Amino acid sequence: MPMKTRFCFLILVLFLAAAQLSAQNYTVTDLGTLGGNYSGAAAINNLGQVAGTSTNASNQTLATLFSGTGTGNINLGTLGGDTSYATAINDNGTIVGYSYFDVSFIFHATQFSGTGNGNIDLAGPGAASVPSFANGINQSGTVVGYRFNGANANAVLFGPNGVGNVLLGTLGGSPIRRYGDQLGRTDCRVR
Repeated sequence: MPMKTRFCFLILVLFLAAAQLSAQNYTVTDLGTLGGNYSGAAAINNLGQVAGTSTNASNQTLATLFSGTGTGNINLGTLGGDTSYATAINDNGTIVGYSYFDVSFIFHATQFSGTGNGNIDLAGPGAASVPSFANGINQSGTVVGYRFNGANANAVLFGPNGVGNVLLGTLGGSPIRRYGDQLGRTDCRVR
């Protein structure tokens, strides 16, 4: 075997050995549902608690706190409508997302109680017809998201119990949303 071929072969063997040593092992856990045929995890906190969405036996989509065992998941309820979504959970186990406010099919930012009863409408007083969505919560319980103002979406810092909400606005683009440790992002339009 020529020297150049042996060298290339040796490099290939070393590369494969290094790849094998650095291979990651993962465990996939079936989180189950609320009795339906769909579930999706949206957030996990540092304690391993998982929040997301699942369907029940009636095919109703509901915010869910997953048990981690595939059974015993908790239906987080709604604000009076028939649909809800959990989007974030902090290390205190506080879960936020959005839920139909009533039968009007308008989503409202929601802080879920964790039991399915006593959920908090974060949209605020006088906002029954304004769609809003909670996308993030930090360890202090500060909730961020966005709400629509006509055709425009504006970032919101939600106040406790929906009182004292602060519109953060945009830079002229799409809604600000939470990714990682950032408050969010926005798209700018230069005119």
